[in-house]
Amino acid sequence: MEVETLLLKWHVAPTNDVFSCIESNIRDCSRFEFYFNFDINSIEKVFLWLHKKRASKPVSFTVHFVNSTDIHYYNESASDFEMQMQWIKFHLEKSALENVNGTLQCTVEVTGLYDFEEEDLPILVVAKPHPQENHQKHDNRVKRGEDSKCRAVDRYISFEKINWHKWVIEPAQLNIRACSGVCPYVQGSSGFSYGNLIYNYEKEENNKKDNACSKFWVPRCYPSRMDKVKIIYVENNATTPTITELQDMVVGSCACMSHSCFASA
Repeated sequence: MEVETLLLKWHVAPTNDVFSCIESNIRDCSRFEFYFNFDINSIEKVFLWLHKKRASKPVSFTVHFVNSTDIHYYNESASDFEMQMQWIKFHLEKSALENVNGTLQCTVEVTGLYDFEEEDLPILVVAKPHPQENHQKHDNRVKRGEDSKCRAVDRYISFEKINWHKWVIEPAQLNIRACSGVCPYVQGSSGFSYGNLIYNYEKEENNKKDNACSKFWVPRCYPSRMDKVKIIYVENNATTPTITELQDMVVGSCACMSHSCFASA
């Protein structure tokens, strides 16, 4: 199964207050304008989430441009999309974004949406590669029997596998990463280093103690920084999605730390 690159995602709401389409004679048409400041070359994927209240009525929309007369067409029968609860997710081409005076914008006119409230407004999701992915070119897999330095490795979690996909709308999977690798330290009496010094000192001190758990310091590979992540989810039986930012959900970096001690032999 092919897994997605770790992506950072921004959720953009429409900025316009009047939702009438340019061609006012089009029935059941709503216009939404999205603006954001990104370098288009840094964007990897673009998604548009629409709240579909009537399952029997297909949703379609067009993308319009300020500096061009081109029109891009999307609909449920011919476009790349996914359905989740009452929300439909369209995969947009990067060409749907337009640079206007240094600001990226995406303007869509949608048919098939009815009586939408503020919480029903579409959501544009812009995905960029995680900064760590730009310089991490080596294979993250640790070969059996091969020592490797302490580092962050990929660890993909599928929400469908743990049955969370029924309420987590975006993302479908998450690379939470994990710490893996060896933290070298010197055992024995020779050699003068911090690891050697504290290892031998605490081992000797704990061996003198008469208790059931004699322990001494050993460096281990632990997260040294945790990053946050945004998700879109539906709470309980609600149909309106909530966007929230979860703290300390993705391993940002790893280091050899003295958070753990092990029973002495």
